[in-house]
Amino acid sequence: MIRKGLSNLDNVSQGFYNSLLDTLDKLPEDKKKVSAERLECCVKCDFMLKNAIEAGIIESNIAPNRCSICKCFIDKKSFAYNDYCALSDVVLDEDEVAYNIDLETNQLFYITNNKDYVKKLLEITIGEEERVINNKKYRKLVIPRKFDRYDEKV
Repeated sequence: MIRKGLSNLDNVSQGFYNSLLDTLDKLPEDKKKVSAERLECCVKCDFMLKNAIEAGIIESNIAPNRCSICKCFIDKKSFAYNDYCALSDVVLDEDEVAYNIDLETNQLFYITNNKDYVKKLLEITIGEEERVINNKKYRKLVIPRKFDRYDEKV
């Protein structure tokens, strides 16, 4: 499996751009509020890399201010209004290895094989769906997102 990298460059660049606007005090108040709420969700999440490392459910050598599922920098993802929380994009293989799945392409990105991490995921799972990818069965975990895409027209 490969790392996600910049397969979602449009959302990454939007997050960095809006973060810059916020730094320059040019971001509209409604977006500032949305970003602050999203960031608070991420900081409190068990799957924020810093929190997951401290809980001993994952080991990593990347920056701890990232999401352990999608690997995004949370302080930038909170400004990517076309993006959503990646908790809803987790699948497990038959050995209970966790992957982040791109739902449009079925591309898989390794998260971890740590059993305590998977146990934590299963604790917040409200259902499961079978998904076949490259002739291999996976369990798509149904986990509520912490936040959705932000629609400016709402």
